[in-house]
Formats: sequence, structure tokens, C-alpha cells
Amino acid sequence: MIHDLNSDRPSFANGLYMTLNFAASSIVALLVGVSSDRYGFIKNHQITAALSLCAIPLTFFIKDQLQKRNSQ
Repeated sequence: MIHDLNSDRPSFANGLYMTLNFAASSIVALLVGVSSDRYGFIKNHQITAALSLCAIPLTFFIKDQLQKRNSQ
């Protein structure tokens, strides 16, 4: 999706995306470790699986936005 943006600086957009992705992944890894220490591994895996299932509807929204952009 980043490469499909109409931008004068595609390298900057890609670098910004990669920076945000790295920062978000680092924070999530820290939070998963803290919740594993607090609630245990099994409960932590159950929570992360439930949160993952909640993200599925968002993928359909992203697909709709791409189709709208391509039809314009």
C-alpha cells in the first residue's frame, strides 16, 4: 500500500512506514512480555488470539478503501 501512494518522495514514505512498524513491533513485544509475566503464558496466548480475531474485520475495510481509490 505504501508503494501505491502518489508521492513525490516514495523513499521517505517507505522509510517512515518502516520506522513506525519497527517502533510499534517493539512496543507490542514489550507489552506481550509484561502480560506474560503478569497473567501467564497460556492466558496471554488466549488474549492475543482473541485480539487477532478482532483485527480481521479491519482487513475488509482496508480492501474496500483500496478498491475505492482504484476506481477513481
